[in-house]
Amino acid sequence: MTASERLPALMSIIDLRGSATGSGLCAHPRNRKRRWHSKVMTGCLRCKQRRIKCTEERPDCARCSKLGLPCPGYKVPVARIFEYQPRSALQFDSELDKRRYEYFVEVGSTILATFQLNSMPFWTRLAPQLGLRHAAVRHGLTALGALQAPFHNITLAETQAQGRPEISALAMSHTHKAMHMVRTADPVTLPIEVSLTCCLLFLAMQFWIEKTSSATMHIMAAYRILQEKFGTDSSLWAKSRGMPSDFAATFIPSLNELINHACAFSDDFPPSGSGIPEDYHLDYDVRQICSISDANGALDAIDRLLKCVLRAASTSGIPQSLEKTIASAFDCLDRKIQGLHDTNVLPGDGFDYTHHCLHIRVANVMFLTIGRPDEAGFDAFHTDFSLIVGCCRRMINLNAADPRRKQSVLSPSLGVLSPLFFVATRCREPRLRREALALLHEAGVSERGWTSCMAFALASFVVQEEETVLNDLPVEDESADRIRRRIRLQDIHVCNQSRKANITYLVFEQGCQDTGLLSPAMSTPESGLKGIVQCKASIPYPSHPSVEIDGVTCQMPRKVLRACGYSSITLFRQRLKCHC
Repeated sequence: MTASERLPALMSIIDLRGSATGSGLCAHPRNRKRRWHSKVMTGCLRCKQRRIKCTEERPDCARCSKLGLPCPGYKVPVARIFEYQPRSALQFDSELDKRRYEYFVEVGSTILATFQLNSMPFWTRLAPQLGLRHAAVRHGLTALGALQAPFHNITLAETQAQGRPEISALAMSHTHKAMHMVRTADPVTLPIEVSLTCCLLFLAMQFWIEKTSSATMHIMAAYRILQEKFGTDSSLWAKSRGMPSDFAATFIPSLNELINHACAFSDDFPPSGSGIPEDYHLDYDVRQICSISDANGALDAIDRLLKCVLRAASTSGIPQSLEKTIASAFDCLDRKIQGLHDTNVLPGDGFDYTHHCLHIRVANVMFLTIGRPDEAGFDAFHTDFSLIVGCCRRMINLNAADPRRKQSVLSPSLGVLSPLFFVATRCREPRLRREALALLHEAGVSERGWTSCMAFALASFVVQEEETVLNDLPVEDESADRIRRRIRLQDIHVCNQSRKANITYLVFEQGCQDTGLLSPAMSTPESGLKGIVQCKASIPYPSHPSVEIDGVTCQMPRKVLRACGYSSITLFRQRLKCHC
C-alpha cells in the first residue's frame, strides 16, 4: 500500500480564527498562535463542513447554538479502511495461522481473482486492508489461505495422487470464527463493508471447492444487505455515502458479475420476490470485453461473452440490438486475440493460444445454434466442430508431452470436457463425434461438477440412442426418407446408492421444433409418436470422490447441462485415472 493510499490515524488542523475571534482584535500573522487538536470523526455535520472542532453537545452543539443556527446532528462514523496498521502488529493464535493469512494476502488473492478479473482490486487490496482492522475478515482470509496454500506448487500431473481442495480443519475453524463474529456483532456498529466482504469470503470458500456452479445463498445475502441499506435501485448503490467510495466502486461491479454468473448457471435463479429481473444487466459482460491486454484478460473476456450468450439464449428471444452487440463483441474479441498472437503474448504454437481459440469458437457456435427450437441447426457447423476437436486434441497432447508445463495447478481454465461433450452430443457427423468421444475419455481430468468418465458416459448414451436405437425404429410412411431422430438432454439426477444417473431428455424428429408446449406426461421413444417426445432413461454413472461431498455426488444444474457442462472459469483441475 503506497503512502498516497493511506489516511493517517490522526490528523491535525489549525484553527485560524481562535485568538482573533476571542479578543476581537486582528493579530499580526507572525504573533498569532496556532491551536492544535486531534481530528475526531464524531462532530456534527455543520462543524465538519466548517472544518472546526465540534463541542459535541447533544442534541445541539454549543458552536451551532452560539451562531443561532440549527445543529444538523451527527453522522454515525464509518470505518476507514485505508488507515495504516502494520501487518506485523496483528496477533495470530499460531505460526501456521500467520503463514496461511500471509500466503493469501501475498499470493492466493491474485489466484482467486482470476476467476473474475474485475474483482482483482477487491481481493488484492480492499479485503486485506479490511483484514488489518476487522478480525472477522482476517479469519476469512486465513481460511482461504488454508485452502489454497497446500496446492500452490502442485502440477496437473501430480494431482493424480492428491485429493481435492476440501475444507481443512484449519479452514473450517477460521470460517466458523468469521461467521460467529458477523452473526453476533451489533448491526448498528458493524460497518457495511465488513458484512459485504464476509459474504464474498464465504462465497469464495464454496467456489474454491469447485463442486458448485454458484454460491447463490451468499450472493443473495450481499444483494439484500445493499437493498435494505440503499434501496432497490442498483444503479445508485455505488454512489451511496454509507460506505467508502473506493470500496463501493469495486464491490458493486463484482457483485453484479456474480449475479450474472448465477443467472447463467444456477437453476431457479433469480428467486421469485428477490427483486432481480431475469435480464438483470444482461449486456454487462459484453460491454467489458474490449479492454484486454494479456492471456488472463482474454480468457476472462471469453467467459463473459459465453455467459451472455447462454443467458440471452435462455430468454424468450434475443432482442435484435443485443444480438448485434454480441456479434460485434465476437469480432472485437477475435481481433484482440489475433493482436495478442501477433505480438507473441499468445504464441501460435502455445497452449494458451489454442485454449483461447477453442473456447471462442465454441461460444460462437453456441451463439448461432443453442437458442434454436430444434436440433437440425448444428448440421451447418461441421467445420467448426472439426476445429474444436483439433484444438482439444492439441491441448491434451501438450499436457501429455510436458506435464510440468504449468508451474502450478492453481491456474484459470475453461477446460476440455465441455467442448468435447458439446461436439459428441451436438455434432451428428459420425467420425467427428466418435473422435470427440475418444478424446473425452482420454482427457482424464476432473473439472468442477464432473469427470472425464462421467462426461463420457452421458455422451455415449446420446450417441448410442441417436445412431442405433432411435433411428432403427420404423416410420409410418415407408416411402419417405428415413427420419432422423435427435436427442436434447434436459435433466440428470445421480443416485449414489445405485451408481446410476436418471436422465430426462427430448427426442426430436427432423424438422420438429420445441415450442415450449410439451405435456408434462412422460412418453417412451418406443411409442412411435411423431414430433417431440419427452423420455426417461437410467444409465450406469461412474461417479468419483473428486465430485462428491460427504460421499454424495453433486447434482449438475439444468442450466449447466444445457450449456454442455460449462460453469465458468475453473481454478483447480485434477488429473484422474479411468474410473469407468
